[in-house]
Amino acid sequence: MKRALKEVDGDVVKVHATGHILEEDIVRFVEAVAPGELIPVHTFEPKRFSTIWENVVEICDGERYSLSP
Repeated sequence: MKRALKEVDGDVVKVHATGHILEEDIVRFVEAVAPGELIPVHTFEPKRFSTIWENVVEICDGERYSLSP
C-alpha cells in the first residue's frame, strides 16, 4: 500500500470520526480533508453524499475497489 500511495504522491493521515455526526459537521470535515475520492461508510443515506460532492464513490459491502492513480 505504501508503494502504491507513493506512486500517486498520496499519503496516509490518521483521523478519527464517530459514526454519529451532524450533516454540517460532515461537510466541514470533508472540505477540510479535501479527499480525491470520497467513499461513504456507516450511513443509511450514501446517495446524499453525491448531492453535495462530485467525487463520491459508492461501494457495496464486500466489493473490491482499487484506488485510482
